[in-house]
Amino acid sequence: MLISPRRGADRINIRKVLSGVHTTAQNLQRSYGNAFEGLLAYLEWATESARVLRSQVSDRDLEQLVFTPRYKALLASCGTLAGSAQKCLVSGLVQLEVVERIEAFEAAVNALDTQISRWNMRETFVVADSSFYIQNDVKLADLDLHEILDVPRWEFVRLLFPIVVVDELDGLKDASKQRARWRAAHTLGRLDEVLDGHTHGFLHEGVHTPRMARPATGSPWRSSSIPPATCAWTAPTTRSSTEPRPSRAWPAATFGF
Repeated sequence: MLISPRRGADRINIRKVLSGVHTTAQNLQRSYGNAFEGLLAYLEWATESARVLRSQVSDRDLEQLVFTPRYKALLASCGTLAGSAQKCLVSGLVQLEVVERIEAFEAAVNALDTQISRWNMRETFVVADSSFYIQNDVKLADLDLHEILDVPRWEFVRLLFPIVVVDELDGLKDASKQRARWRAAHTLGRLDEVLDGHTHGFLHEGVHTPRMARPATGSPWRSSSIPPATCAWTAPTTRSSTEPRPSRAWPAATFGF
């Protein structure tokens, strides 16, 4: 799962806290004098975990990671589960919950690591309006944004596609001028091809060029390595609730160069 940080929380500190809680959850997998002792250890872990997490992640994340329905059931029944008759039930429930909490925190740490590495490089973000794709001398498939923007080859470029631009290009497919029709269809087709039903894509694959390292004299620059690009749905605010969406309704796509 991908956590939602509290306002002002630092991503590195969030990861440290998540990893620490994950480790303490793993430490719960040990022998206890009796099942009730194991239950108390788990409940104490949950209380302490919530204490350190509450300033880092959202209340919704706490509900998913710590305050689960099984946690609430065990807490509510704690006073009636101390007898020997319930030890197998208590032990099984606690062990199952601990295993699932370990898995949940591991998934949260891994998802956060993915996001940190994804947005941890030097990048340039650029948005082009529909006229750029229609009037530019070079079509989208052949664009070299590093050259156009005068960006160093070791720096990543993310080309953003707001939904309003997609809508405009979709409308231009029926334009009276042949160039506008062709360019609009080409751009949308390339966008469709790159996304391929996913939420990110690569417009140009390339070989990583070390920072500031120039090629030999007379040799062309090689494209920098491409980070995975993200897509996020951003519905246009001007569209009425009753107006149908165009057949091509992509998220605000971003491509890496």
